[in-house]
Amino acid sequence: MSSDRPKRDSISIEEATISNMWEIAAIVELLDLLTETENTIIDDILELLNKHGLTSHQSQNLLERLGRIIEMGQRVARGTTH
Repeated sequence: MSSDRPKRDSISIEEATISNMWEIAAIVELLDLLTETENTIIDDILELLNKHGLTSHQSQNLLERLGRIIEMGQRVARGTTH
């Protein structure tokens, strides 16, 4: 086995703990942002459905069709259509 790899600087347990803490804080902040964005989008969709007077059944059908369109787009992006 070759020992040509560069040596890594070692860090203390305290430094590793602080680094992990900041990483976790960044992840939590990102998840909060995603949740806020998702909630805003959901509120906007519900407002549009109500604005156009769709019944719950019509809204469900529309959202199912939208889901199928999104799935087709994902398949096209991956290069598969089956």
